[in-house]
Amino acid sequence: MLITESIYPFLNEDFLVREILNERIDFNSIKDKAKKIGILASLFLLTASNKGLKDLPSKQELVNSKPLIHLAQQPYVSKDDVQEKFDQLFDFYFWKDEGTKLNYDILQNPLTLKTSNDGLNFIRNHEKLRLEAYKIGDGKITIGWGHAEPANASQYVVGQKISEYEAEILFRKDLKKAEEGVKRLFEKWVRQGLNIKISQHMWDSMVSMAYNMGINGLRGSDMIQSLKQGDYLTAADSILITKTNPIKFPGLEERREKEKELFLKGLLVSTLS
Repeated sequence: MLITESIYPFLNEDFLVREILNERIDFNSIKDKAKKIGILASLFLLTASNKGLKDLPSKQELVNSKPLIHLAQQPYVSKDDVQEKFDQLFDFYFWKDEGTKLNYDILQNPLTLKTSNDGLNFIRNHEKLRLEAYKIGDGKITIGWGHAEPANASQYVVGQKISEYEAEILFRKDLKKAEEGVKRLFEKWVRQGLNIKISQHMWDSMVSMAYNMGINGLRGSDMIQSLKQGDYLTAADSILITKTNPIKFPGLEERREKEKELFLKGLLVSTLS
């Protein structure tokens, strides 16, 4: 059956959420976003209770959660869409490994962060220093700590050499470009009313990715879309499939694994004594 806004006030939310589970109502016919969020929050609590989860978040916490707000703003929502967002919420509120929770205390305002010394060393370890210009088949000439320029416009030619000092200057310029690109992402989100906090390790991981693939490559990734919703665990998992090509660039798979580890560092804490 279809539920229209005209009869909505006469139905309680428990009935509604059970009907949603049975796919008996047209959730998309409800135009009021606040009502949609309230129904979704009730549905999530009901689902969590049915799973036997304890220490449930309050309905108010859920109403303010980004995944539910996102769903309520969509013109069309399928049951699969709801399940996807609920999976994110379960990861957010109930970390799937028993005895492990997320440590939100390490999260900071990203606009105040800069790459740490550990982050600098992380990038250097993965880029490797090459003082002689070379090509890797991507249409660019690379030199120093992974500094790359289009071959048809590069100031370098294959075989040309530079000093370590020159390589360090290039590294710092490329690092600044990556940092500024990552910061622009968060500045844009702030203008959109989003307050996404991250850890120092997350910042270092993101700068490493931007340094490697360019800020445009990072901006369009699934990782960024998950992070934008405050879903840190899905964002971390998405790092593994971000701009990798195991045939052309086999080393990137290992790098993404390390970037994921860095992203999650300090976020997962044991609650077992």
